[in-house]
Amino acid sequence: HGQYFQSAIANRKSAIVMNLTANKFCVENARELVLYARMAYDEPPTVQSKATDTQVLIRDLGDCIVVATRGTSNLRDFITDGKAWRVKTPIGEIHAGGWEAWSSVRDDVCHKLPPQSSCKPILFGAHSLGGMISNIAMKELRDLFFNVHSGYTFGCPRSGNVFFQQQYNATPMPGSPFDNLGDATFGVIHDCDLIPRIPPWHWGYRRPGHDEFLSPLLSVLDGKPCIA
Repeated sequence: HGQYFQSAIANRKSAIVMNLTANKFCVENARELVLYARMAYDEPPTVQSKATDTQVLIRDLGDCIVVATRGTSNLRDFITDGKAWRVKTPIGEIHAGGWEAWSSVRDDVCHKLPPQSSCKPILFGAHSLGGMISNIAMKELRDLFFNVHSGYTFGCPRSGNVFFQQQYNATPMPGSPFDNLGDATFGVIHDCDLIPRIPPWHWGYRRPGHDEFLSPLLSVLDGKPCIA
């Protein structure tokens, strides 16, 4: 996990107020959300499924909500990762393990979030498997009219087929600084990380949104040399 968390933690002086008007990749938001992605491993979850061991951390920051889903942490999560066949869903063909994990916490997450009528924006920050689950969650929650603002994933695997990617990217975002959900989704990828390259492209897998690459020489999270 170090290539995503190390420099962001080292350079954090104080809590950052989320930039809710940014309409493109925002370094400040990425810095803060990678820390919530880390917290999802360390802090007690707000929502947890015992069946899949999916854990979700939800934090109300006053002007917005942050949702962080824990990534791969134990054998149960590796089993979820390994369910790499796709299943047909209302939003496209989705990684079977990711869909099962999100489905196991969907109702509880919806219950914990502000109602659809709320104007409080919801931001997602998650690492690894948690990023895949977040991509699925963002699409479903936006379709349910929750006020999804944006999502930053870190080392996120591919989550679905071309249809899912296209439908996701084209989902409109009324009331948001972004035109569509694809423009509001950023996959931060370290050049040396293999996880974002799976499941393979030639299996028909795609990742929605935009990829933002971390070079071994320069980190988009802090503008300084990145030590993996």
